[in-house]
Amino acid sequence: MKLGFLGYGNLARALVRGVCGQGILPSENIVICAKTEATLAFARAEGHGTVKSVDELFDACEIVVLAIKPKIFREMKYELMRVNTLGKRVISVMAAVKLDELEDVMRCPVMRVMPTLAAADAKDILGYSYTAGFDDVAPYLGRLGDALRLDEPMLERLTVAASCGLGFAAHILEAYKKECVSFGFEPGQAETITRRMFGYAASNTSTVPEVDGFEELEHRVATKGGVTEAGNIAMNEKLTEALDAAFTVAGERAGVKKD
Repeated sequence: MKLGFLGYGNLARALVRGVCGQGILPSENIVICAKTEATLAFARAEGHGTVKSVDELFDACEIVVLAIKPKIFREMKYELMRVNTLGKRVISVMAAVKLDELEDVMRCPVMRVMPTLAAADAKDILGYSYTAGFDDVAPYLGRLGDALRLDEPMLERLTVAASCGLGFAAHILEAYKKECVSFGFEPGQAETITRRMFGYAASNTSTVPEVDGFEELEHRVATKGGVTEAGNIAMNEKLTEALDAAFTVAGERAGVKKD
């Protein structure tokens, strides 16, 4: 099977790396269609086939992944409607472009998948939804991480919680590292402290038998009247407000409202 990608930005590259790294498809079975020669040259250097037009992409591939911005998709609407999609299937990784709109334009079975950059290392949390025709594809998503079949309205919410969440997490980690530096540590030391503590908190709450979840870990570390409890109390209100604001604003951009 040949798998095509319309667009080859960061998310598409992460998906391709995961697909090839997990042995789902070899590099030569991936075909890339992109605007610039530099992008196509990069794809060829990675061992992928390249084409310069959407028609060529659909001619070459059984499944095509739409990995472009929603604005670009809508600008290309009439070009895409002229493509022969008979016998083809389309997977969209675009946020806020619904299945019914995709079906109207592509006129073939369509699936929506909401991945993150973590797909590159098979450590993703992916949401997906489709009407029919992808029962053979869905199991492969689980090889890129945890895959959740969701009602379509939940896909946009997962975009905020996971795709945006990866960026939120990086933003928080960077702020924590900077705070360590301002507290007197060298930048390299601050980086190590941040990675170790946040990494342990994220991973060991599910692997250490006596620690059942984040709240339990907090209780074990933040003893009554101790310095950790004092710090947690100090940041709690502002942290809750900041996360609420982040989810609300990102949700509005994705077309959903926070309950």
